[in-house]
Amino acid sequence: MKRTGRMHWRGAVAAMLTLLGAAPTPAAAADEGAYEFSSDWTTPHTQLWLRHLARFMRKPDIHGMEIGCFEGRSSIWFLERIASDPSARMSCVDVFTDAIEQRFDHNLGVSGLASRMTKLKGYSQDVLRTLPYESFDFIYIDGCHLASCVLTDAVLSWDLLKPGGMIIFDDYLWELQKPPGERPKLGIDAFLAVYSNQIRVREKGNQVIVEKLTDRTKEALIGDPVVHREEWERQYEKRKK
Repeated sequence: MKRTGRMHWRGAVAAMLTLLGAAPTPAAAADEGAYEFSSDWTTPHTQLWLRHLARFMRKPDIHGMEIGCFEGRSSIWFLERIASDPSARMSCVDVFTDAIEQRFDHNLGVSGLASRMTKLKGYSQDVLRTLPYESFDFIYIDGCHLASCVLTDAVLSWDLLKPGGMIIFDDYLWELQKPPGERPKLGIDAFLAVYSNQIRVREKGNQVIVEKLTDRTKEALIGDPVVHREEWERQYEKRKK
């Protein structure tokens, strides 16, 4: 009877977590031996992601992107939990190594979600420039950790993100003893400062999450150049006389 009661309690908790969107994912519930993960940098963040990405859960045609996918644990989680509708998908950008790419491919195959994943192998600085504007609902930046790389990834991702979309930065507080140029914080801070009037900062801890408030308007792209104003042309015409 004790065993039966314990199992009944566990089933009730699992059902409640499912309703809250926090139940273990199929990848986590499956035989761990089927997957080839050397580390878990995903689970500590999942409650945060569920809270901020809830608007995208189980919605059709959601498109997420991860920059720096490693072995695919977080990519699979996003497909199972956020971009989970059959029409939703993920894109993954990574330079990989042969060994890591083999594990990524293996894990994606085990998940059964390979048909909804697009793998883009290469440097993010090159790959992101080939993607269509405003085509992603959320973007997770966790690739190269140099400040210059993080800033470049953020700026290039900005035009790829739909208005109302989210960018998640990992490791804002990573390795603070390192020189500023060798860790993400400086790049993230620069992005937050420059785009401050176009974003809403929704989370700022070890991960930073921002919401995009604007679209690709003329004002956002070129501002208000003095030389485009009518008074500039009038002054020019006066000088010609």
